[in-house]
Amino acid sequence: MRAIVNDLFSRVRNLSTNLRPPMLDELGLLSALTWQIDRFETQTGIHVEFHHAQLDRRFGPQVEMTAFRIVQEALTNVARHAGVMKAKVDVWASPASLGALIEDEGRGFDVGAALAARSSGLNGMRERSRLAGGRLLIESEPGRGTRLSLELPLHQASLREEDED
Repeated sequence: MRAIVNDLFSRVRNLSTNLRPPMLDELGLLSALTWQIDRFETQTGIHVEFHHAQLDRRFGPQVEMTAFRIVQEALTNVARHAGVMKAKVDVWASPASLGALIEDEGRGFDVGAALAARSSGLNGMRERSRLAGGRLLIESEPGRGTRLSLELPLHQASLREEDED
C-alpha cells in the first residue's frame, strides 16, 4: 500500500510540475522553457534547437504561462505525431509582444480536420492564446511538417491584469 501511495504522490507532483513549474513563477519564462526543453529531450530523445532573444526580463503571469503551455503542448504534439528526431523552438520578445515559433519537418496533418476534432490540443492552444489577447497560426499539410506561430501582446495582457485588480 505504501508503494502505491508513494507512486500516486509522485505522479501528482509530476503532473503539478508539468502544469505549472515552480521556476516559471520564481525565475521566469526563459528558465522554465529551458527546463521544459531539457526534460522533453531526455524523455523523448528528440533534439530541440532552441533559440531565444530578449527574454532576460519578466513578463506578466498570463503571458508567461500562455507561452510556456503552448510550447509545451506543441512539443508534446511533435513527440506524439510528427515522427521526427528534431524540432525547432524560437521565442523572442519585443517591446510590444512575445512571439514563438515551433516547427518540425514531420508527417504534418490536415489543419481543418484537426481543428474540427473537438478534443484537439490545437483547439486548446488557440483558445489559450485568444484568452491572452494573442493569436496562434497553425500551418501544416500531410507530408510537409508543421509550423505554429504565436504572438502575445504584452501591453494588452498588462492592461487586463490591471483591470482585474
